[in-house]
Amino acid sequence: MMEPGPGAPQAAVTSMKANVFPMMGATRSYRDFYMGMVLPETLRWWRRPLFSAFAPPVITGLLIASCLALASVKSKRA
Repeated sequence: MMEPGPGAPQAAVTSMKANVFPMMGATRSYRDFYMGMVLPETLRWWRRPLFSAFAPPVITGLLIASCLALASVKSKRA
């Protein structure tokens, strides 16, 4: 992995590496958790096709709009 340049980024990384604690039988640092969470998420989003990234929110929005429209129509009848 690339190391950050000097200044505030380097200080943040140094601080993350310095804070270590035992976790599930191994000594871990905040940097370990940061790298462990960022890398899989990056790879997951990078490999995801464009359609599957936008389809679920669109489908959810359409379902919500349909339910609201149906509720509006039914409330006018009553």
